[in-house]
Amino acid sequence: MRGRAGLALDNVFTYVTAGLAYGKTNHNFNDLNGINHDVSATKVGFAAGVGAEYGLDPRWSVKAEALYVDLGKNSATVPGIIGSAPPTPGRFDINDTMWIVRAGVNYKFGG
Repeated sequence: MRGRAGLALDNVFTYVTAGLAYGKTNHNFNDLNGINHDVSATKVGFAAGVGAEYGLDPRWSVKAEALYVDLGKNSATVPGIIGSAPPTPGRFDINDTMWIVRAGVNYKFGG
């Protein structure tokens, strides 16, 4: 769910956008002992970006936007390496962020 606000000049609408983002993250890895770890969660975060839309005629337009999405951080603690003295546990932090770039074509139905 995002809102957008911007400036329209002639056939071009440039805008900034921001809002709520959510998704399921899933990370699997094996530690040095060969033990598999699953770090998964449904996360809520934010999305923010910029874009532009160009009107080709009253019904057709093209658009492009870039979004930054941040769903926060997942963490996992793994046991120490078997046979090491002393076995020191490790911690992994996984930042769930991404950039999304997209383009599209719009057609407006009706009058």
